[in-house]
Amino acid sequence: MSSSSTASRPKHACPFYYHLDHLGTPQELTDYSGEIVWSARYTGYGKVSQITHGGGEQLEQPLRFQGQYFDAESGLHYNRHRYYHPDTGRYLTPDPVKLAGGLNAYRYTPNPTGWVDPLGLSGNCPGGDGCKSPSMEDQEPSKKTVAIEGEPQIPSAGYHKEVFADKPVKPQEATSKWEEFLGEGPYTNKHPRTSTPDPDRLVSADGTRSIRYGAHEMGGNPSKHHYHEERWMLELKGNVMNVENTVVRVPLAKKKQ
Repeated sequence: MSSSSTASRPKHACPFYYHLDHLGTPQELTDYSGEIVWSARYTGYGKVSQITHGGGEQLEQPLRFQGQYFDAESGLHYNRHRYYHPDTGRYLTPDPVKLAGGLNAYRYTPNPTGWVDPLGLSGNCPGGDGCKSPSMEDQEPSKKTVAIEGEPQIPSAGYHKEVFADKPVKPQEATSKWEEFLGEGPYTNKHPRTSTPDPDRLVSADGTRSIRYGAHEMGGNPSKHHYHEERWMLELKGNVMNVENTVVRVPLAKKKQ
């Protein structure tokens, strides 16, 4: 094999795996061993608010909302037929399908948390008979407004998946790890599912992540001292709240007798 052909080949070719939300937006990128090498948080209209890289080489992945490709030079998202501006949540040019996409020709979708527009044309709501293309009637708020009486229904408890972190954390690093996991504050102690005060939990500003650390985690054998990183996910269909829990060990030094 010639040196020129050898130089053109990547030195460390390996697969990476995308972890998507319900809309197909990349949330995390993991390597073949399951380590998170890239993760992101977004605003409601797809602007990246935070990117976190894992250890080693810092990878940059350009996929955003479903069908969108991030253009680093302009900061815009290429959507095949149009460019999308994540700061304003609007396209820069009118919809090529004209009024078939709705009265607002620059709108992304009626609701960015439940709809997608992978081609930059008329948006659609993935998977469901109740999701219909926007029409003139859909855009009349007075025809869609309803009053729901009584208290909001608390989501029922769904699955609880528990795994253990690969590596322990030093006691002096624990609180900084909490802040890294929870993101920017302010934090609360409201239970993500019931919204009731929970003295054993520290909950992120958006209510989707929490640190659980109470008497159970503090007591017992010093070598088993730990805390929990919890990710909460609401299934709108059925009103069910699921939680994925990672147990992080924080071994304490044994007291001298």
